[in-house]
Order: sequence, then structure tokens, then C-alpha cells
Amino acid sequence: MFAIYCPTRGSNVLILPSDIIALRNTEHGTEVHLTCACTEPAVVLTGKRAGTTRVLRHGVPEEASAA
Repeated sequence: MFAIYCPTRGSNVLILPSDIIALRNTEHGTEVHLTCACTEPAVVLTGKRAGTTRVLRHGVPEEASAA
């Protein structure tokens, strides 16, 4: 379990293991693809290479953000 900032709620929310959809290792760190507590899709970058944990995308489906 960990917390991320949810711009929809305007506060930190807890992410449970059941909220995680996928993990991807990249050259910049580990991307955690998840469903936020507000039900929006989100991607969080974390890990040693990332330096700090931060939300990369929130509320935008991955397919739409790639276009």
C-alpha cells in the first residue's frame, strides 16, 4: 500500500495492491499503472532511477496520452 496525490480529490489517497494494473520497468524508473481511488486511470513513476515518486498521468487513458 502507498499513497499518491489525486488532483480530482485534492488530497493524497491510498493505493492498494488490488488497484495496480501493471508494472513496467523503464530507463527512468518503474511505471506503476493503476486505478486511483477516484476511479480514474493513473501512472506513477517510482524507483531508484526515478529519484522520487511522482504521478505521470492521472485521468487520461494511456491510449489517449500516447496520441
